[in-house]
Amino acid sequence: FISIKENITRRVEAERTLRNSERKYRLIFENVPVGIFYLNESGSITDCNENLVSIIGSSRDEILGVDYTRLSDHRIVDLFYQVKQGHNALFEGLLLTMDQ
Repeated sequence: FISIKENITRRVEAERTLRNSERKYRLIFENVPVGIFYLNESGSITDCNENLVSIIGSSRDEILGVDYTRLSDHRIVDLFYQVKQGHNALFEGLLLTMDQ
């Protein structure tokens, strides 16, 4: 008979801290008064807040999965590659609705 004991106090506390952090992040993400979205490594939109849905005038389903690297404005595509390489980047410009 072999018995292995492990003190999981630190792990439980770390998980609780992570859940609290995620809850705070989600509140900010959903309630900030601007449109926000996330991209995966290949440039596809994986998440967005309701403000972005409202600004673009589309549905969340139509936004999710859009390949950001195929947008017509090369400045936006360049921005994606700058961020992917670890640089800070800023874009200011017009945001068109999905049907334009």
